[in-house]
Amino acid sequence: MNEQEHPNKLHLMSARDQVAAYIRKNIFTGYFAPGTLIRQEKLSQDLGVSRTPIREAIQQLVSEGILTQEPHRGAVVRNLTDKEISERHYIYATLLGGIVRLAFQNGIDKKDLTHLRQVMKDSFDHRKFQKLSECDTILHELLLEACNNDELKKLCMKYAAKGLSIRTKGDEINADYVRWLYEQELALIDAMEEKDAPTASNILMNIEMRSAEVQIENRKKTMSES
Repeated sequence: MNEQEHPNKLHLMSARDQVAAYIRKNIFTGYFAPGTLIRQEKLSQDLGVSRTPIREAIQQLVSEGILTQEPHRGAVVRNLTDKEISERHYIYATLLGGIVRLAFQNGIDKKDLTHLRQVMKDSFDHRKFQKLSECDTILHELLLEACNNDELKKLCMKYAAKGLSIRTKGDEINADYVRWLYEQELALIDAMEEKDAPTASNILMNIEMRSAEVQIENRKKTMSES
């Protein structure tokens, strides 16, 4: 099946990690509300992967406390507290601070950053917000790959909630947040080009904590509309 037939088909990292990241994103943005049953067949169809990595991803998320197994029902979304969501973002940002320093020591190709900045500008100017979300993911992956520390990368993946929280369940664009995040990401690229680790770390912390606030707001709105 080609990519046009399956636009959400997963390619990067392992299939299990990609499925886990997809579920996390939908939980933290409010698309999968607390109590939602994780349907393996639906995920398999949506993501174009077999049931095996989906089962593995579910087991991983159960062990992380994001999902819970209910008798005679299956895996459902656990009702995370606002504090838990904020803490996960804080831990992720703190880990990224260490990754930034390692990545700068090892080096990041400035051509990749230049290209990514241009794609982000084009995406923002033409309101291609899904593409902007993909750029955010790529930017984080550049850091993770450049750090060359597999254990640190695995730990980061446990706390990462990939995908920008720019929409509510009804696809309403959070315009103020999009503009703020876009400006922060451009500043992050500048810091990465200059190998300014303290500035890059501060920007990443600001992004993650603001993202936590937006995800909590979106989740509450989704729950109130249900």
